[in-house]
Amino acid sequence: MYGDEKVLSNKFIKYTVVFLLIISLGFNYYLYKEKEGYMIQLGVENHLTVARTLNEISDVNTDDWIEILEENKGDVLLERYIGELRRLSREFHGMSGMTPIGMLIDDTIRQYYALEDGMKSGKNIEVYKRAIEENIQFKKTILSQINSEFGEDEKLWYKELSGFQTKTQKEIQEKFIEFQNKQ
Repeated sequence: MYGDEKVLSNKFIKYTVVFLLIISLGFNYYLYKEKEGYMIQLGVENHLTVARTLNEISDVNTDDWIEILEENKGDVLLERYIGELRRLSREFHGMSGMTPIGMLIDDTIRQYYALEDGMKSGKNIEVYKRAIEENIQFKKTILSQINSEFGEDEKLWYKELSGFQTKTQKEIQEKFIEFQNKQ
C-alpha cells in the first residue's frame, strides 16, 4: 500500500510540473504577442509622425508665409501652423533617437518668429527666409530617406526610431551635427 501512494505522489508531481510548464509556455507566448502588438503600435505612431511632418513641411514656401503675414490676420494663421509644428516636435522628442529632428522643428519655429519680427520691424528678412528653407530642406531629406527605407514595416519603424543608438539614429545624429556646423 505504501509503495502505491509513493507512485501516485510521484505521478501527481510529474503531472503538476508538466501542467505548470504548459501554463508557463502559454503565458510566455501571450506576453510575446502582447509585446509584439505594442511594438507594432509604436511603429505605426512613429510612421505617422514622420508622414505628418513630411506633409506639413512639403509645401512650405516662405514667400507664401510672407504674404500671409502681411494680411490682416496672418499672425493667427502662423500661430496655428506653429502649434502643429510644436505638436510634431514633442512627438519627435518622445522618440529616443529622434531628438535632433525635434530640435530642428524647434529651430524652425524660432525662425518663423524671427521672420515675423523682422517683417514688423522692417529688417531684411532674406536671412530668415534662407534659414527656414535650409532647415526645412534638411528635414525633408532625412525624413524622406527614412520613409523610403522603412516602407510599411512597422516593426522596423519601432526598432530603428524607438531603440537605443540604432544605425538610423546614429546617421541622423551625424547629419544633424554636420548641418549645425554648416550654419
